Amino acid sequence: MFFLEAEDDRLETFKRRWEAIGDEVAVVGEDGLWNCHIHTDDVGAAVEAGIEAGRPRRIRVTDLHVEMGELEADVAAGGFSPLSEVLDSKVGVLAVCDGAGLVERFRRAGVQHVVAGRYLERVLERMVEATEEAPAEVVVLLPNDRLLVPMAEAVDGLTTKEVHVVPTRSVVQGLAAMLAYRPGVSDVESLLDDMAVAAGAVEHGEVVQADRSARTDGWVIAPGDWLGIADGKVVVVDRDRFSVLRGLVAAILPAQAHSVTVYRGEHGTQADVKALEAWMSDTHPGVVVVGVDGSQPVQPYLVSVE
Repeated sequence: MFFLEAEDDRLETFKRRWEAIGDEVAVVGEDGLWNCHIHTDDVGAAVEAGIEAGRPRRIRVTDLHVEMGELEADVAAGGFSPLSEVLDSKVGVLAVCDGAGLVERFRRAGVQHVVAGRYLERVLERMVEATEEAPAEVVVLLPNDRLLVPMAEAVDGLTTKEVHVVPTRSVVQGLAAMLAYRPGVSDVESLLDDMAVAAGAVEHGEVVQADRSARTDGWVIAPGDWLGIADGKVVVVDRDRFSVLRGLVAAILPAQAHSVTVYRGEHGTQADVKALEAWMSDTHPGVVVVGVDGSQPVQPYLVSVE
């Protein structure tokens, strides 16, 4: 799988080439950026097709017999137990997220099920399965990634349940949307509106590390650079991770902000959060910094500003 930067008119030829060499082909996205996935034994041909269509990046090759077996074993062992008070809810919520800390926060917020999104090979299939497993007959999906929104919107046609999507573009927006969730609600449209408004009320960003050279949003990026990304746009680049965390917060901090929440991933540190807290105390003494263990596997930090 990989992300593909390509013009729309190149997609049909690209998809035909992929369909000739494999199955489970999925190409979703918008605005010239496509999330591409295929099951195939010919990895070289799959990548070459991407090069001919445009520019593939963040290429990931996974041995599904090993990787997916381990992932599903972990899910089966840990399971997911929603709060008892939401089991009888007419409208249930399903969220895509990774990391034990984030899963627990969504559980406490009242979701009926979660879907792991780290390995994108079967996300759509897992969304459908989780929708069927959710107790409610009406399900609200929180994709929590802008590239997963089209997949979430496809679920309604693949299940017998009534499915709605709040198009959350990040886990942070998904958690914000859950603040507006009311388990006993009967007016679905009103609930969807309230959740969408809550999701849009937070400024959000993430810190990730570049794995290849790139030019984007006016930045020249080298492998190993840390990137601060706000709602899909790169706003700061540096070789120092904390400098990027601090720069990201500065870039998305509104004038009337009162709190900054930092969700630490597997590779994040409490030291960076404490350093951010000290910096904020000097520069914005009225803003509270809260550190949360999200345990997400990819981003060392997810940031929410309210």
